[in-house]
Amino acid sequence: MRNLLFLSIGLDDIDSIKGGCTTHFATEIVRLIYKYGGFLLDYPRLIRFNPDIPWKTRGNGGIALDFAINRKQLKYFTGELEQKLYMYIIEESSSPASTQPSIIILDNKMLDQKAYEMLYNFSLNTLWRVVSYEELNNLLKYLKKAVIWERHELGERGLIGAFAALGYPLYYDHTYELLVYRDLYERGPRFSVDIVGKIVNLLREVEDEFSFSHIDYETKKLLITPAGPDPVIMGIRGDNPNLLYAIFKCIVKKINLKYSRWLIYVTNQGTNDHLYTSNSARKVIPYTQFKGTVSLTPELTKIPGSHVKINIKIDHHDASLYAYYESGRLKEYLTKHINYTQAYIGGCIKLERDGGLLINIEYFSPIKNSNLIKVNSVCPKCIKPMKRMGYKKGFICKECGYNILLSSDEVILSKRITSSDIYLPPLRSIKHLTKPLKRYGRERPIRIRGFRSIKYMWLNDL
Repeated sequence: MRNLLFLSIGLDDIDSIKGGCTTHFATEIVRLIYKYGGFLLDYPRLIRFNPDIPWKTRGNGGIALDFAINRKQLKYFTGELEQKLYMYIIEESSSPASTQPSIIILDNKMLDQKAYEMLYNFSLNTLWRVVSYEELNNLLKYLKKAVIWERHELGERGLIGAFAALGYPLYYDHTYELLVYRDLYERGPRFSVDIVGKIVNLLREVEDEFSFSHIDYETKKLLITPAGPDPVIMGIRGDNPNLLYAIFKCIVKKINLKYSRWLIYVTNQGTNDHLYTSNSARKVIPYTQFKGTVSLTPELTKIPGSHVKINIKIDHHDASLYAYYESGRLKEYLTKHINYTQAYIGGCIKLERDGGLLINIEYFSPIKNSNLIKVNSVCPKCIKPMKRMGYKKGFICKECGYNILLSSDEVILSKRITSSDIYLPPLRSIKHLTKPLKRYGRERPIRIRGFRSIKYMWLNDL
């Protein structure tokens, strides 16, 4: 134990529009850790940041790994890590022009209480707004002694995500994602049309209240697999790693899935971490996430492209609320039933061409004369009507039996919401961080960290 170093490594921006993936490179780091006699101290953390940053490549997420390694092996570990980073971003299809790959390693013994607080506050800011290089440099100056190895290629932007992932421990509400990868050089469709149909039918059977965002039940579209050139085959999301592993093994068996590796990440996806509560329009700037109570006007303007706009007021300041065609049922609701004077909303702040304030809506909860907090009475799984099970007991679907429960925690956390409905875009259009309907009332309030909690991790040869 005397020769062990307890370290944390953060990485971001190790991908591009042409290929590569930060989470995939993280699996290479895990291989190196075990190759040189080290071991992980916790699940790898996949932290999603502000989803509306204009220069993001895809999902705008960083990775953090807590691990232990023998002091004598550190220089060999970092030496090979540097070689792999160079090979990955230069020779393996990651475009140098579009990203600024960054990796940083911190010695946890060199971090004091103030350092942890600075890291955590820095991370919180990356969830809902644009973080400046000045903030990054201030953090770097204070953490200088704790940084034992650092590389940033082509710029420092990736360091923002790397530090943000390191500073966000996910002690509270969290989910998991099991990511399955193919070889980095593979291109083209991951599945045939027939296989996609089989996976959709399989997921309809195995998905329950503790897994989410796998299928869009309105269009039967498969959501677990990306369309780009990156090496991810699929991502299975849920609240329990045991369940994700069971779903994964079921898919492997049913369709004879071929893959090169997989890894489970703990993440803030599906938690609404990015929505920042502020009722003052003076405090918001472009690309800032917003959550709060607004006053509505009954005037609704239709915009070419099947979009709609509603005039609102935030803290007596005029603004516009936009619901785009992709918002689906949310846009339709606003079009037909916009007869409330107030609503609790969430979305991204942007500026219109005339300089006015614009909010792209992703969460809408109309405020009515009620003291009860309820969830939407439409089943998020099969889009069928749900019936009430009793006072504060939630709803159950008449068609499939799926149920949504309410908890006292939700009432406490949502005092400003006095609505009988929560409206979200369809699953095919929501962001990684948006909390799906089925997670309301099922939030996970605390997470126990530690290597003994790691139940599943596999890179084929570990």
